[in-house]
Amino acid sequence: MATEVKVEESMGVDRCVMQTITRQSLDGPITKNPDARSYREDHTDAVYTLVEEFLIEQGEPQFAFDGSIGTEPLETNPNFNAGGDFEIPENIKKLWTVYKRNPTDPYLAGKGTGATTENPTNLWQPATEEDASFQVFYGFIKAGMESYYVGRVTARVTVLEEGAPDMTNLGKIDAWGDWPAGFQVAEGCNFILSGVRSQQEGSFFRTTYEYQSSPAGTAWNAILY
Repeated sequence: MATEVKVEESMGVDRCVMQTITRQSLDGPITKNPDARSYREDHTDAVYTLVEEFLIEQGEPQFAFDGSIGTEPLETNPNFNAGGDFEIPENIKKLWTVYKRNPTDPYLAGKGTGATTENPTNLWQPATEEDASFQVFYGFIKAGMESYYVGRVTARVTVLEEGAPDMTNLGKIDAWGDWPAGFQVAEGCNFILSGVRSQQEGSFFRTTYEYQSSPAGTAWNAILY
């Protein structure tokens, strides 16, 4: 029969409370508890010793943040969209989108500034578009500035949970429920759950949820995500 000889408790920086139980026996190896996070076994001078570690309080979420910049198509810049200083009308943005994909798309026929010998079907051409806001936009395009830098934030939350992680929201709009005080992203941004990593520790799982913010000045589209 194993005898419990020592019980210790400790708290880590993540405020998880661990309990270490030491048992000894002269009768043979001691049966291990399957809920133990880890164990250490020893047999010295006919004494069998088993030291097991248990997680008894889950602690608090641990946060990590990365900030970086990436590129987005110039037409998504807030200045060229609703409320921006150079808001491009929706019909012209659609023409530009089609033109980028195929400059001879039939959708563009009859939408230019007039038929010519070189353009008998009157295809829409960005160089002849008269909208003032589009002219500002197209000036950047002609100068080779087809994209712009935007800020991005990656947030990671590590927690100990009783049970396997929930991955049903991967790739969908989601966010940790209670960000730490002072954490901010650009106005209008939202998050998608972009990754989950989990490792079982005894009866608990140590899981890291990763959230990706939308580019600064935009939001992940609820229809797509």
